Amino acid sequence: MTHQAVKNRRRGFATERKLVKMLETKGWRAFRVPTSGTGYSLPDVFAVKNKEKRIAAFEVKSTVEDHISVDGFQIRKLLSFLDAFRLYRGEAVIAVWFINNGWVFRAINEFPLQERYVVYVHDSSDWSP
Repeated sequence: MTHQAVKNRRRGFATERKLVKMLETKGWRAFRVPTSGTGYSLPDVFAVKNKEKRIAAFEVKSTVEDHISVDGFQIRKLLSFLDAFRLYRGEAVIAVWFINNGWVFRAINEFPLQERYVVYVHDSSDWSP
């Protein structure tokens, strides 16, 4: 693995931990799932609010750029995970940490799914913890 790949991986892990901490301050029980790149159909992070019967699965990204792309297969992975929790209101979310600007959350509600999603730094979040 190149030095840049290692650096990106560490930044990704740190961003996932940052999301977990933020969600927990908002009353969620949140968990980082360290399976990135293993082929398992698990989200980067998932969180539950049992009293509200909500479960959210997150694809987490971090960038210094003004936008980032997410492949549709990553969203299908979230939906596959959520399918196991039908007693809860499942929420698939792209969570992007724009390093100089903060979080943008994009809920995936439209069907059929797109092949690629692009999230921009100046997008408004359409999901809230």
